[in-house]
Amino acid sequence: MLYTLALLERAILFQHIVAWPQDLKKYDSQTWNSFARPVPQMLKIPSLGSGGPNAINPEQILALKPDVVILPSLARYDDADLRLVSMLKAAHIPVVKIDLRVHLLKNTRRSVEIFGEVLNQQARAQAFNRFYDAHMQVIRERLASYNGAKPSVLLQLHLGRRNECCVTASTAALANC
Repeated sequence: MLYTLALLERAILFQHIVAWPQDLKKYDSQTWNSFARPVPQMLKIPSLGSGGPNAINPEQILALKPDVVILPSLARYDDADLRLVSMLKAAHIPVVKIDLRVHLLKNTRRSVEIFGEVLNQQARAQAFNRFYDAHMQVIRERLASYNGAKPSVLLQLHLGRRNECCVTASTAALANC
């Protein structure tokens, strides 16, 4: 979600973040470093671990007393994720789910709107969504008029990084999770 945070907050990039998982640092150190170099204060934000939302210690979040917790929508969930959400709700800490990775075409616009509402950056969220809509319309128009051969393509996420479920961007792979 760092890209969306940067899109919406720009100059005040990390002022609202009280803690975060560092899975980006683990899985995409190049992007992590590209943000850390110009904005080194991000390195002072407390870490919630490097395993993503399912590895987060709920007590650590409760101790920080955040106003809201923003979690990504995932292709699969486990008991740890359900316990985390349950504990946060029991503590009356609002939980917001953002889908910027599972159903992108369906949920990107709404996820950016929600992010904008949470960060009080509605105008920037609306501006991005107008930009997004305009570009998606161009793509739809080009695809509608295309009659050529359709190549077969495989997108492999996290190639060589792990042997877990849900790392191939394919409906069949996700259905097997």
